[in-house]
Amino acid sequence: MEREKEDLSELLKNIISDVREKNQRPGPGAVPRSDEFFGELAKKYGLVPFTVPTLIRMLVSSSCLLGFTLIEEERKKKILRVEGYVVTEPGVIDPLIRYYSRELESIYMINYNKKAAYNKIIQEISPDLHVHNGTPLGICTSTLIMLSTVSDMLQWEPMKYSRKSKDRLLETEIAGGRPPSYFFASDSAGNGRETVQEKTAQRPDPGPSIVRYADIRKHTDSNTIQKSLAVYGVEFYTRVCFREYQFALIYRIIQDGIITEKKDLSVIRELIARERTRADKDLRIQGFAGDINALEKLINERLQGA
Repeated sequence: MEREKEDLSELLKNIISDVREKNQRPGPGAVPRSDEFFGELAKKYGLVPFTVPTLIRMLVSSSCLLGFTLIEEERKKKILRVEGYVVTEPGVIDPLIRYYSRELESIYMINYNKKAAYNKIIQEISPDLHVHNGTPLGICTSTLIMLSTVSDMLQWEPMKYSRKSKDRLLETEIAGGRPPSYFFASDSAGNGRETVQEKTAQRPDPGPSIVRYADIRKHTDSNTIQKSLAVYGVEFYTRVCFREYQFALIYRIIQDGIITEKKDLSVIRELIARERTRADKDLRIQGFAGDINALEKLINERLQGA
């Protein structure tokens, strides 16, 4: 077990290094995007793609990374939400701010054929940022706004983002998390993929007591939601959805009358409360505030009517 925790710790630290390496090269791709980076990590480390967001969330929760929205989801336009990630290190953030400041001024010049300082551009664009959602101007503006916010946070709360504090929080995440075998893809024989240190070493199968994301994904792809809830239970199913920020999915399940029991609704409401306490550490959760509020309101209405 201790060896597995060490392996998970190494995997997470390797991911931090991957993000830092990209962040330290100001230019296109300096802020890794979820729609590209997750696939890179899955391929590089042999991970189950569905579990990569959980690893990122562990790093965000431990303040090792900060995640923020680059592109908002727009279902009517079939635009998916995309997040960006940066390490919480002043020496890395400041050069990025300088690069994106110049980039924003350049993009603005191309779009409007006039010059303006980046801070003036932000003042002009930010009130109607949704109009530019998914465009180079919108993405660059969103990135620069969040980088400036991160820089302020590092200055206001230096102890929170100290190496000692982050290491302690990361240890807590690892202690309460799954072993590497939970995240690594398995071969046809059911054996785990390579360890982080030794790519050729086999991992033992995690056993039936550990429900892997790959198992859930496979099950939900070929079964109804009702059957998945019966197999995994409402609480665990909801935890999985929340870890993947699928608050809207739980909303629809309750709205459709699939989850109706008072005890189940109460459990989900408690899980929502836990998510709210994490919002100050995980900026991505803040992007789902509307979904969370709608879900909580629906649950309260159903509980009152129960």
